[in-house]
Amino acid sequence: MAYRAAKPARSLKEARARTQRKLSALKKRTWRTMNDVASYFDEGPIGSEIDTLFRDLDASIERVIEAVDEEIQRWQDEHEEAE
Repeated sequence: MAYRAAKPARSLKEARARTQRKLSALKKRTWRTMNDVASYFDEGPIGSEIDTLFRDLDASIERVIEAVDEEIQRWQDEHEEAE
């Protein structure tokens, strides 16, 4: 699936910062939504599944940030070689 930036980043640093802000917002929205869902039920299996969801989400966010860092490094390496 292809994604399009709403507004192009002016620098790699800005692109990374924007990515982190978006992922942080995603995590906050997910947290609020899951707390709302959890409020409908007693603690137990649903709470455990929500905890698992957050562990998985944290790990996925870390992998996305790592991939962004790798892409930035690759881009910088390519442009240093061209100079």
